[in-house]
Amino acid sequence: MLMFNDITELKDNEARLRENARQLSEMNTFKDKMFTVIAHDIRDPIALLVSLTELLGEELAAVEAEHADCSYRSKDKYKACTISSRICSTSIATRKGINR
Repeated sequence: MLMFNDITELKDNEARLRENARQLSEMNTFKDKMFTVIAHDIRDPIALLVSLTELLGEELAAVEAEHADCSYRSKDKYKACTISSRICSTSIATRKGINR
């Protein structure tokens, strides 16, 4: 006894599965290329921002150090002026006492 089964539908399904697998592979390749381009396009501006931020941070640190140095020098000059003023006042007072 022989039995025949119609496998036409199975063959059609198999062909559709192969076509879907091929399309999926093409879309994955396209997706990988697209994300590579996007990553490159995003990475450059971000790297530029990071570099500029580091540069500004260095300049800010330099300005703060310079300001601290100027502030320190101003305090020293103020102290020197105060001491000079006291010496002059003492000298004048001493001279007045001598001249009396």
